[in-house]
Amino acid sequence: MLDYDRGYATGSVDFLADETLDVDKAASFLCADCLNEILPQKVSQCFGVGAINLATKEIQLFEENLAGFGLEDFYIDCNLAERKNGDSRQMDILIFYCPIRYEETP
Repeated sequence: MLDYDRGYATGSVDFLADETLDVDKAASFLCADCLNEILPQKVSQCFGVGAINLATKEIQLFEENLAGFGLEDFYIDCNLAERKNGDSRQMDILIFYCPIRYEETP
């Protein structure tokens, strides 16, 4: 759900319970620099989904213990929950557009 006028969006992402980042698959989609940026992260705790800031090329992978993160003027709140059947997880996300309110005076 998007509300452009108010600057926020909500959504959810579903993961299989045992699904983690497959480095070989990621290598077929990402350039070497981008792949090297995500490899220092704990790959075993990362899902195969993330957010990319196209302006700065910053990558943030969704992972088990991630409560939220910022990308430029956006803040992404993450809430991971196990499904009742136990074979999948759902991450609810809430995205706020929150640019700097006050410019610093030199």
